Amino acid sequence: SKTLLKVGLVYGGVDIKGKTEQLRKGVEILIATPGRLLDHLEQRNTSLNNVEILILDEADRMLDMGFLPDIISILQKVPDKRQNLMFSATFSPDIKKLAKQFLNSPEIVEVARQNTTATGIDQHVFLIHQSQKTDALVEILRKNDLASKGEKQQAIIFVNAKITARRLASQLERLGMSVEAMHGDKTQEERNTILQSFKDGNVQYLVATDVAARGLDIPEIPFVFNYDVPFTPEDYVHRIGRTGRAGAKGTAVTLTTSADERNLRAIERLIKKTLDRTKINPRRIPIPRFSSPLESTYKPVEKVPLDPLFTQPYVPSGNATKSNLLPTISPMRKKSNGKKPVAKLLGGTGKRIQKRTSLRRGL
Repeated sequence: SKTLLKVGLVYGGVDIKGKTEQLRKGVEILIATPGRLLDHLEQRNTSLNNVEILILDEADRMLDMGFLPDIISILQKVPDKRQNLMFSATFSPDIKKLAKQFLNSPEIVEVARQNTTATGIDQHVFLIHQSQKTDALVEILRKNDLASKGEKQQAIIFVNAKITARRLASQLERLGMSVEAMHGDKTQEERNTILQSFKDGNVQYLVATDVAARGLDIPEIPFVFNYDVPFTPEDYVHRIGRTGRAGAKGTAVTLTTSADERNLRAIERLIKKTLDRTKINPRRIPIPRFSSPLESTYKPVEKVPLDPLFTQPYVPSGNATKSNLLPTISPMRKKSNGKKPVAKLLGGTGKRIQKRTSLRRGL
């Protein structure tokens, strides 16, 4: 903080004891996630009796992640007389419903038309085959590096799944790129370390899921890539909003396939803008495998020659004939009592089970 105000910050993923002493001493501004704030309230580490202003940032995301019960619990612990503020880049009907629950005669302040993207962002959509995604991404990244005349052009590359983030970051790293992956399986400390390295310029490319689509304020990020088209159109607005911030210029590139057309049309309806699609056919880029120190000492297992006995066709001996090569099947003997023979089942006795009827005597 660059002011004289005492600011506290609490969130999940770290030891709760680290912030206990600071909260008990008192803060003037508290920035918190709903779940961890409730944990501190249950342990009586802080109190909300003196709250004058309550702010809900990224309110739409809180609803998507199921934080509404926690928010209601927090609202019950703050004074009735207070000022409430809600901030959201996208304004859905659920946000309006939430606003009516805890706001009295709210005033809506819009800095731009609802659900729109920044005017300084150039949006490009490339139509490719699913198998060409990585090739197209690498080709665009390399062209941008050449155009920047040696300067490092940082970029955030968004994907839909954690496994995709790990795999793509591994592929780019094997091509000699400075890259880190950030997703939900990373601890909070690991995310902070990766994010700080990216801010310091030590990491050029950040492959991330939607955990980095909101609340990430890094100035002068020139490029944002959608390696995967987001499932919800609101996430598209938040993703590309990582570039072109504070009036700066930015470029957003989205790689799409024929299967993404439905989601892409939903994005166009939300932002009320038609995105031009450009079909490209990138060249195949071979991705080398990781080199390991063990490879220098590794010796492949020598192949044992195969015994020719297993490859040659079967040839019967000289005294073998066609008749004695076939198995001998003895005919089933008929019993002298004239009854038909009964085949034996596995575990059976071989005897015919006769059906018996029992007569109940009358009373």
